[in-house]
Amino acid sequence: MTVSKNDLAYNYAVMRCKESQFLALDPNDIIAWRKRDFQIDVLVSNGKEAQRKYKDSVVDHVSVDEIMLLLVKGERV
Repeated sequence: MTVSKNDLAYNYAVMRCKESQFLALDPNDIIAWRKRDFQIDVLVSNGKEAQRKYKDSVVDHVSVDEIMLLLVKGERV
């Protein structure tokens, strides 16, 4: 996977999901995910599209470092 830093910074985002929300996601929308104490962080390639598609989810634009952490330590679908 080759993505520009600008694409990572401006388009990629992390959805903060409850387990029930996570289970309802389309697997094609998930790049990587990581279970935390009370939520699951899901890396998506288009934060704006994810916000439109999953209206009840919190979508945060995050640092490139946090994106890389999810890519390296997160699970893949």
